Amino acid sequence: MNFFKKLLILSYVISLPSLAFSNNNTDKKYDVVAIGKAMVDIIKYVSEDELKQIMPAGFKKSDTTRVDKTTANETFAKMTDTIIIPGGSEANVMVDIASLGGKTAFNAIAANDEFGLLFKESLIKEGVDYLSPLAISSAQHTARCFALITPDKDRTFLVSADIAKDINDSFVDYNSIKNSKVFYTDASNLSHGGAYEVTLKAVDVAKQNNTVIAFNLNNNYYVENYKKEIMGLLPKIDIMIGSEKEAKNLFKMDDLDQVITEYLKTAQIVIITQNERGAIVASKDARIHVPSVVEPDKIVDLNGPGDAFAAGFLYGYTHGFTLAESGKIAARTAAQIIYQVGPRPKNKLRPLVLY
Repeated sequence: MNFFKKLLILSYVISLPSLAFSNNNTDKKYDVVAIGKAMVDIIKYVSEDELKQIMPAGFKKSDTTRVDKTTANETFAKMTDTIIIPGGSEANVMVDIASLGGKTAFNAIAANDEFGLLFKESLIKEGVDYLSPLAISSAQHTARCFALITPDKDRTFLVSADIAKDINDSFVDYNSIKNSKVFYTDASNLSHGGAYEVTLKAVDVAKQNNTVIAFNLNNNYYVENYKKEIMGLLPKIDIMIGSEKEAKNLFKMDDLDQVITEYLKTAQIVIITQNERGAIVASKDARIHVPSVVEPDKIVDLNGPGDAFAAGFLYGYTHGFTLAESGKIAARTAAQIIYQVGPRPKNKLRPLVLY
């Protein structure tokens, strides 16, 4: 029986008791706590020619290129008519969950500069507990992500981590992880020393305190360049999230059914996003197809639907919804984000999604 026939047969199956939170997990303060990058998004709409002129040599369209501060400054100097929005993938997930009505907190390192203050104040305004002090450093900048959007609504990223590489225990409230239902992070935190070390420690803290661990592959760049680190962490992950392209690349498999089976050797839940085809939510007992609910004529900006899908699912998961119901919440959340400019909601998601 092929994979899609299996989906049709199993699509009615919903969450099972073995995946529910245990009784001693329901009184935790937070629904989801994350460690991530304090990052500001610098968004610009460009033509295909402008994309080539602005991006450094060797970039790949639709992918992420990591650069040092000097190259980031040179890129910024080429850009006019930009939209500057506090962002960062993990922070976007926390904001989306809070907008749905969940309780979230965020740990990161940001410089005490204009962008760092903007980032911190934005999270507080959105109802996310920002738990980290600002770093006093005149030599380093708050991390930046340049998002260049072409007429086909595709996004190409340029990332300068800068001070984000230096995160350490002083900037992480591990007690918040103990006191959360879910700890969330992604593969970008495995790409440099400080973030890698605190992520490994946070995963161990979560394991010791009945906190579910959710991990997002984030981008194909990290799969290609940090596969060893991802595979080393995989046995500890409870909820794996990523696109179909990323998941297949991680295991070097073309058969998605085999990829999911491989994931489920250790994970409890697997989420595979498939762009306009929707997503698959799988457990050892069910493989559910979640159709997309996006209305194509409403699409404004494809920046952020993956984060939004993760947020919608984790909100549902931490609030007693079944896997199928959580998938529907995720699809609706992702749709709302791409109906606007920028990856964070302009209006409260709860009344738009939870109906």
